[in-house]
Amino acid sequence: MRTESGDPSPLDYLRPVWRFKWLVLIVVLAAAGGAYVHYKHKPTTYAASTQVYVGASTLSSLLGGSGLVSTATLAEDAQLVGAPQVASRVVQDLKLKVSTAALLGSVSVTTDAASDALDLTTVAAQPQLATTLVNGFARAYLEVSTEAEQTSAQDAINGVKRQLSKATGSTRLALTNSLAELEAAAALPVQVGQQLSPALGATPVAASPVRDAIFAGALALLLGLIACYMFDR
Repeated sequence: MRTESGDPSPLDYLRPVWRFKWLVLIVVLAAAGGAYVHYKHKPTTYAASTQVYVGASTLSSLLGGSGLVSTATLAEDAQLVGAPQVASRVVQDLKLKVSTAALLGSVSVTTDAASDALDLTTVAAQPQLATTLVNGFARAYLEVSTEAEQTSAQDAINGVKRQLSKATGSTRLALTNSLAELEAAAALPVQVGQQLSPALGATPVAASPVRDAIFAGALALLLGLIACYMFDR
């Protein structure tokens, strides 16, 4: 049907949808029903969370840091939590019978710039496993960070010693003072952060089959409408 001016009427645009209405309806119902059944029978999972404070140690200040924790620093630390070297340490510390690759991606991390902290969350099939994993990732992250800072300090000490062997006069005096400060700081226990609230339990992750079914149905409807116009053409 066209208007008096010869342009298509609104009904012309709806004609392909009406022509294939049963196909669209079947696709939408199948997608929504399938999603509902899938998520309705999906096993219950459990989430556990903990928070780790990220501090700037004396060593980091001597090594050229500002002594403050920036947003960029927090972002780098958040990436380190999920890095292979941390996951490998979790496997080692907890004596897990899984590979490092299997743990990659099992922890999610968000940053809290207001309190210079990282919020860690893990999800697992058993509540005890979720709790053990999230606490394990927090400890492993602190261990790896501490070792990295100690290595940086030793590298800095060795670098100053090399410069000192060739320096003279006031430069030698300044390097001697720097070396003494570095060695004194390196001799102290390195504190790069602290786990503020160890996870004591896990909570069930509530499934929402109705919400997921609605989302699947809406997506199927969109794809069905596109298919109607493609078939009509």
